[in-house]
Amino acid sequence: MQNRYLIPSFGDNAENTKKGVRTLIQLCDSNSVNGLILVPMKKNFKSSMLNQFFSKEELNILDKNGALKTPKGNNIELCSMSTYKNHNKNPIVLGLWASKDIIEMVENEIYCNTLIVVPWIESDTTEWIKNTKPTVI
Repeated sequence: MQNRYLIPSFGDNAENTKKGVRTLIQLCDSNSVNGLILVPMKKNFKSSMLNQFFSKEELNILDKNGALKTPKGNNIELCSMSTYKNHNKNPIVLGLWASKDIIEMVENEIYCNTLIVVPWIESDTTEWIKNTKPTVI
């Protein structure tokens, strides 16, 4: 993996969730590639902090496995850990509320060259930070 970014955020932090999404969109557009928002579970994401960033219509598109367009026309998809294998060819992944398992899963993916991590629990990133020294945003 070429690029790793950490947005230190623990628990229910809407501002850093927004920062993670903005960073994903910016990196997708600056590199002209598609991106993925990877969440632990997709079940309740429409009532999550994402509803402060995306409109109800956009959340419905993501819920139905559709893609949103960035300002420069790149696709942003959303999936959970259980469906990641169907979306693992995205070169940029935002691990939103990422657990240690999500981080390890993406780190082992050959197609991903950029990982942005917005953790939920601080201890889930301790080993990853030590081993990879991500850029802190």
